[in-house]
Amino acid sequence: AAVTPEDNPHVEVRFANGVAYAAYRVIFPTLRNSDRANSMQIAEVELLGYPARSFQTGQGGLPHLQTAPDDPAGVDLGRGSSAAPTADVEEFAPIQILRDVTDPDDKVTIVFGEDDGDGRKGGPKTHEGVENAIDNTGKKYLNYNDLGSGFIVEVARPTLIQGARFYPTNDAAGRDPASYVIEGGTTRRGARTWAPIANGDL
Repeated sequence: AAVTPEDNPHVEVRFANGVAYAAYRVIFPTLRNSDRANSMQIAEVELLGYPARSFQTGQGGLPHLQTAPDDPAGVDLGRGSSAAPTADVEEFAPIQILRDVTDPDDKVTIVFGEDDGDGRKGGPKTHEGVENAIDNTGKKYLNYNDLGSGFIVEVARPTLIQGARFYPTNDAAGRDPASYVIEGGTTRRGARTWAPIANGDL
């Protein structure tokens, strides 16, 4: 069954962000009960935002995010230039226009955390793989290298996110994340660097 905020328990967070990215890294530094948990688990993660609709070339040929006439946020995104499309956006976009920018067909890569000496380490079982984190079904993603584990997702086109929803699994609550970090990735000359977007408790 599809996961929806109306039907499934979740934690929703909002944050100010004015930088558009096509890759995101989501990390879970801590767990609800790491002393008793042998893994990290999450049922679904939704990154909430909207497409960055219009670009022009800035200084040095770098992308420069511009306001488009149909920009759903209605905010001025046309300031500055950098290695990533940037904007000075302090206010929140209305929650009604934010949608999950990930898709089950997006490329998703596992991020291994630290082995905390609990006797279990390594990757997930086949049916609990990292692709489950964004498959919209609520199937569990589990990682035995738990503390600091997570995933990287590459979305189809640059997006600007200003929120996220985290859906816990329906068992072993001690394995559920107690905190999160979201970063945006910029690739230049074949190397990807990560910039902070948001972090906090769950």
